Amino acid sequence: MKFLKTWLKNLLERALVCPLFVHTEVLKRSTVKASEKNFHLIMPHRLNWKLTSSALRSFRKLSSKNHSFTLVVNFDEIPADWEGWQWTDLTIVRNTITPLGRLFRMAFNKENGSINNALAIDRGIKAEPDFRFAFIAHSDSAPLCADWDKYFFQALGENLVIGNVRDRTRVNAAHSSGTLFRQDEFLRRGGTVWPLYQFGRMVWDVSDGITMALHPPALGPVPMLENSLYNPELGSRLRENGGMLAEFVETGTIVSFDAKCTKPIFAHMGRGTPRSQKDPAFAKRPAVDLWAEMIDGIN
Repeated sequence: MKFLKTWLKNLLERALVCPLFVHTEVLKRSTVKASEKNFHLIMPHRLNWKLTSSALRSFRKLSSKNHSFTLVVNFDEIPADWEGWQWTDLTIVRNTITPLGRLFRMAFNKENGSINNALAIDRGIKAEPDFRFAFIAHSDSAPLCADWDKYFFQALGENLVIGNVRDRTRVNAAHSSGTLFRQDEFLRRGGTVWPLYQFGRMVWDVSDGITMALHPPALGPVPMLENSLYNPELGSRLRENGGMLAEFVETGTIVSFDAKCTKPIFAHMGRGTPRSQKDPAFAKRPAVDLWAEMIDGIN
């Protein structure tokens, strides 16, 4: 009976974001030329506009030229005076609840964070399907150096997908935030970013389908950057150097490095949403505002 209830709950959670209940609209489109559509970064927005704004500013400032950025906003208002409206390299996509969806949510409103995240990534890809490469970045992630993306491409080589870290649960896929992949090949193969459940058990998390489509298990472990999760010595080195980043690493932030393990290039703070909500479980971790200030100061 417990499995039946969980199975039904998962079905209803997925139904909450079906086209009947969610309307997707492109509010603004990047002006990057069709001939230059090589790479776009997809970022879901969740709750904290200060965090999202800092992350996008950082990626725009530190990325190589001629990149495009796609922000996907789930069920939230976008401030009329938000700075991103003026960015010509930014596509803005918004998901809103339809009248029928509001009726459905009156009866069932148990949202699933992974499914909502997948909704944003799916709509981001569909809004800009012509790019060759896509990179997924959560709003609590950030580049740590100029031209950070070049290090990702160097590590990618001839592969079709690379992660900043592997998610060691389930299928050992590239963790969603910090995944660079061939979007055109992913679409050609009919890949999916949606979580997969079987009898109430999560088999794939959000974006695991990217790894399964582009680097199935028969090819061996999905490529990843050197990082402080798999190599704690790298985290220790950061702690020796001190600074705000070291404080975040002490409390679970994962930092990825270049191939020589000498340059930090990307960081995922982790748990940005509950930390933004002042969840007591994260009270002893550095504040989200300190993260935003830190990444705003990187040049």
